[in-house]
Amino acid sequence: MGVAVSLSFDESSRVLLITFNGEVRDEVFLDRYAEAKQWISTHGYVSQLADFRDVTAFRVTPSAIREQANREPLAPDQYLRVVIAPQKLIYGMFRMLEILGSETRDRFYLVPTLEEAYETLGITRAHFKPISPLEKRMCS
Repeated sequence: MGVAVSLSFDESSRVLLITFNGEVRDEVFLDRYAEAKQWISTHGYVSQLADFRDVTAFRVTPSAIREQANREPLAPDQYLRVVIAPQKLIYGMFRMLEILGSETRDRFYLVPTLEEAYETLGITRAHFKPISPLEKRMCS
């Protein structure tokens, strides 16, 4: 079972979308943080939306969640961090991340649907455009 992860950006709402599909393991989960951090370092701070709706197997360990919680947030607290986690296991793991990272991540929200994510972010419509592989490489 494979995993596909994509980064997209909506310029009007300044939201970076990280979409996970398929099976997600520690390495993929932690690597996307590094990739998003590189992109943000080039393009400036933005709110983040992580979408786990199409994940078929979530094999991220509690130690990876703790590692992520101990990392520096991608952006200061005036920017929102929203996670779409409709499955109970994924929701529970991100609840753990929320608790462990609460000292550095005040504006962290877990929601089960895209509609609730948009409401939390204060947007009614988004036009996410994929971040090209060339643009990703330029950030490295």
